[in-house]
Amino acid sequence: MTDDAVSSGRPWAAFHALWAASASSNLADGVLRTAAPLFAVAVTRDPVLVAGLTVAQYLPWLVLTLWSGVITDRYDRRTLLILGNALRAGAVLAFSAAVLLQGGTIFLLYGAVFLIGAGETVVDNASLTVLPRVVDRSLLNRANGRIVATQSVIDELVGPPLGAALFTLAAVAAFATGSALFGVAAIAAAFLPSMAPQAAADAAAAPVGFRTQLVDGLRFFWTVRVLREAAFVSANINLWGTATGAVLVLLLTDQYGLDPLGYGIVLAAAAVGGIAGGLLADRVIRLVGPGTVMLLVCAIEAVDFLVLGAASLPAVAVAALGAGAFINTSNQVVVSSLRQAAVPDHILGRVTSAYRLIVLGAVPVGAAVGGFIAAGFGTAAVFSVAAAGMAAGAVVAAIRLPNRVVRLAMQSGGE
Repeated sequence: MTDDAVSSGRPWAAFHALWAASASSNLADGVLRTAAPLFAVAVTRDPVLVAGLTVAQYLPWLVLTLWSGVITDRYDRRTLLILGNALRAGAVLAFSAAVLLQGGTIFLLYGAVFLIGAGETVVDNASLTVLPRVVDRSLLNRANGRIVATQSVIDELVGPPLGAALFTLAAVAAFATGSALFGVAAIAAAFLPSMAPQAAADAAAAPVGFRTQLVDGLRFFWTVRVLREAAFVSANINLWGTATGAVLVLLLTDQYGLDPLGYGIVLAAAAVGGIAGGLLADRVIRLVGPGTVMLLVCAIEAVDFLVLGAASLPAVAVAALGAGAFINTSNQVVVSSLRQAAVPDHILGRVTSAYRLIVLGAVPVGAAVGGFIAAGFGTAAVFSVAAAGMAAGAVVAAIRLPNRVVRLAMQSGGE
């Protein structure tokens, strides 16, 4: 355990509090993952407007994430987790009230998911910088694997069918449940010890200005080649994954003929792959190497997208989505552990935000691309174009991110 965790006197309690907060917020995400697009398609079948939901949710990663990174390195990370989850709870509660009063619209939903995304920029950055403080660096792959597996179980296996069932009962029930779960996450985060950022080794040389700290984080990120190139490979994965994901609800309800409950069940069944990926990530990474995992996620997703766009059987959708979830989860463990192992704590929040600006900034772009392609050429065409984009990413990963380079960065210890 790290010095901070040991000094708290309750190292495992700290990890479990973080785990519980993550689990509750991800259950909220899972419920809303189904309820929000189902609400969207209930009020419009326009692919651009449906895809706009994803644009609104991830737009904060383009405009706020760098500032969230500086905040993470300046303030108590426990407090940030509490406030970020409270913001998300309030946003969903307000939309729930609008739905109850029959005033919910697609544009009001955009506003709610934008605020959820804004809170997420703070919560995710803070969470990723807390973990290295409560587990040894040698255990990061395992700890990240457990958290990501739990996220997959709750966010993708439990949450979607629960959200679909609640939405079928009443739309307001699904959104009110999401709000309550974000509130529980805020309460769980309150049980963490104080997580004030560690100072730089040379305190006198540490930047003190907000803007100066932001630039310092960007500079560190850009000078570490493996972080920079892993970010662009991951951005390509997110670009095409979101292009397809933004219109997946249309593909599964139209081409596959699924009703709302069936849509949630397919997402949940496919999530089994993500659960397995999280639990086995440490073994997979040791077996094939971290660089190979980045290559495989691109190659496997290219095949999955071709299959999804051509098929119409729900079982095929489950298999393709499950395979993608498995390797994607393993890749999440690789990139999270890479950042946590290679970046010093005092700058980790800013470097993480710079990384995620590129990686998650690709999400609203991908959603818009998917919506416009679907509107012009049909939903299935999105998956064919995305397959080509993923194949190109596999080539780049093979050339620029071999196992040797990634392993060396992970062993640097932030030095």
